[in-house]
Amino acid sequence: MANWKFLCVAALLLQACNSGQTEQPAPSQPPSAAPTESHPYSGFWADDGHCDEGFGLVIAPAGSGVYSVSFCGPGGCFEPGTYRPNTPLVGDSSYQLIDPDTIGVSTNDGAYQRYERCSVAPNNSFKPTPLRGAA
Repeated sequence: MANWKFLCVAALLLQACNSGQTEQPAPSQPPSAAPTESHPYSGFWADDGHCDEGFGLVIAPAGSGVYSVSFCGPGGCFEPGTYRPNTPLVGDSSYQLIDPDTIGVSTNDGAYQRYERCSVAPNNSFKPTPLRGAA
């Protein structure tokens, strides 16, 4: 898991370096990601429910029946549509919808990384907590 986080942080740094800007832009805030009737999979999702680490995916509405999937960390998020292509999720082979609070996201080696939906503090402070209570 540590290699995955290193690669994600490296990707964020590479994106900033390749932006052609001499100053690093302020990190973007996560898109609004509250689940709705039309976009029930919207939310903050963490690797196997590690919500307290502040790294994960924000899945947010990106149009009628389509979602953006952005990697986020304590420093900010990828702009919607730049980390992974916008997707309907349902029917997209890059995603496995296991249950309403668990998804699999395809990896480069053909496997699926498991993510669990978290509850994000209203101020987007990236101190998310799991929606499922640990007994």
